[in-house]
Amino acid sequence: EIRHPGATSDYLCFETSSLKRKLCTPNFLAQGLVLFGDNAYVDSECMVSPFKSPKIELGEDDFNFFHSQLRINVECAFGMLVHRWGILRRPLSAKFGIQKTTALVMALCRLHNYCINQRIDLSEPLEDDVAYNISQGGFELEATHGDSI
Repeated sequence: EIRHPGATSDYLCFETSSLKRKLCTPNFLAQGLVLFGDNAYVDSECMVSPFKSPKIELGEDDFNFFHSQLRINVECAFGMLVHRWGILRRPLSAKFGIQKTTALVMALCRLHNYCINQRIDLSEPLEDDVAYNISQGGFELEATHGDSI
């Protein structure tokens, strides 16, 4: 859902979202599962954020370290997706709709996992990468079976 302008804080957007209401519904998330947010978020039934003033003797500093490592890995995964799939390098139009946006992102995640599982090099765009081809001037059209272009 899009309720707030782009400059609105992540915290406010999450706090007022139907996603938060759904995630915080009892038994929606499996026992022991939560989201990990950064310092902008507040702990809740479904969100864990780092300690503000960690006490080393209580292990809070260690918790913050591992919490940070988890978030870094998630951000790196998003970075790989954006690098691989050029369509994610710019905002998607709101006219695209949430269902199509969700389907697109899920498809790109599945394709990304396929590329990893098949050991397809993700450092360079594939020849058939549509976003790459368009950025290079588009596709060369070929006539087939006597069709004219």
